[in-house]
Amino acid sequence: MRFGVISDVHGNWEALQVALARLDGERVDEIVCLGDVVGYGADPLRCVQEIVDRKIVTIRGNHERYVVGEIDDELKDSTAQAIEYTRGQLKNEQYQVIEGWKNRLLHRDLFLMTHGSPRHKDEYVLTIDAVVGSLRALQQEFPACRVALHGHTHLTSLFAPGQVVRPIHKTAEMPLDFSRVYLLNPGSVGQPRDHCPLTSFMILDMDKPSATYYREEYDVAGAQKRIREAGLAEKFASRLAEGR
Repeated sequence: MRFGVISDVHGNWEALQVALARLDGERVDEIVCLGDVVGYGADPLRCVQEIVDRKIVTIRGNHERYVVGEIDDELKDSTAQAIEYTRGQLKNEQYQVIEGWKNRLLHRDLFLMTHGSPRHKDEYVLTIDAVVGSLRALQQEFPACRVALHGHTHLTSLFAPGQVVRPIHKTAEMPLDFSRVYLLNPGSVGQPRDHCPLTSFMILDMDKPSATYYREEYDVAGAQKRIREAGLAEKFASRLAEGR
């Protein structure tokens, strides 16, 4: 099967449209989402509803956990404002949907879906220790599983024992060898932070097997305009053009 993989949409409707259109054109068998559909961007309601309408299998990210009150960390003022804005945009129907999303999921017994890492739902996989620990946790808890998909960092990456590929700034297909285990991050649809402003997503082909990373242009100016009109922090708009 071929799976479209999206993550970290962050209320960016303009970017989500482009990612889904490409995945539709590629005729994937199913699309899955690794969380943070909301947060930072101006269109959380529209993005969540698109996920619902398409029946996209989705897990919660930390921003969904903030919105529904699962976690109540002290936040920067700009982030707290974005959370309150999101709460004001969503309706009861969308809240109920988010409440139904799990924090992680072993999907079809083929791959693990997590937002942070296999060893903690909110871990940022940014260090070698985090990579090694995550791969070890995957092997210990799910010994038959060869792939863990994660987001959260907004950074495209492929990690396997003895192999590190990052960043990935243009569309590229990476062959996989299922004698090894992999930790794959498709990057962020709506707010890339790998110094490349192109929207980022993936197709995971479990039969080939391979992971194809996609980087495509979208209406950055339109997304920025919507953020500014919503009265959200300027940095959430300006960073879209910089990819950081």
